[in-house]
Amino acid sequence: MKTGILLISALLGSSSTMIAQNYLAYTKSHVYLLDSTNAEIKHIEKGDAVFIESEHPRHGKYKVTHLKSKKDGFISKHDVKIYKEVAPSEKSNLISKNSEVKDPIVEIHNSSRQVLMVKFDDVEFEMQPHETHTLKVTRGNYYYKVYADGMDAHYDYAKLQEFKKYDWDFYVDEEPVNNNLGFNSSKKD
Repeated sequence: MKTGILLISALLGSSSTMIAQNYLAYTKSHVYLLDSTNAEIKHIEKGDAVFIESEHPRHGKYKVTHLKSKKDGFISKHDVKIYKEVAPSEKSNLISKNSEVKDPIVEIHNSSRQVLMVKFDDVEFEMQPHETHTLKVTRGNYYYKVYADGMDAHYDYAKLQEFKKYDWDFYVDEEPVNNNLGFNSSKKD
């Protein structure tokens, strides 16, 4: 399976001390993705890629995202083979500007020709090419993850402040050698 690197930019204090290490892994056999009550969510084929969201399994299971179906759930730690560590982005460049609105606003742009999946805390959504999505949130620390088919997931934490509007612009780098998911951020006027 080919993998690329997902990059993003953010001009807010990203706090890497809060990050648990994440991994890209593959299923060792046919397994079921389970929800928190152990109910079956999705059958997963042997060799499918999953993104492990924490290095520490809970009750012998990893919390994962199945990259092909884009579904979250749990898989036994014995059913996956960790392929590589996925570090949080070292470049975080979320552009912010002052806003009249007290609660922070996050505007996310998919500037690519590829469908992206975005998870922002507990909200997860798919973004079609050239689509913009606006989130209204309260101030605080937020976990985010962005990924696309065939790309490593990008994740980190972002600290959002009151009276700010944040702007993220994601794109897929079309270079034939590594086909990376990249970033570009700019201030809105």
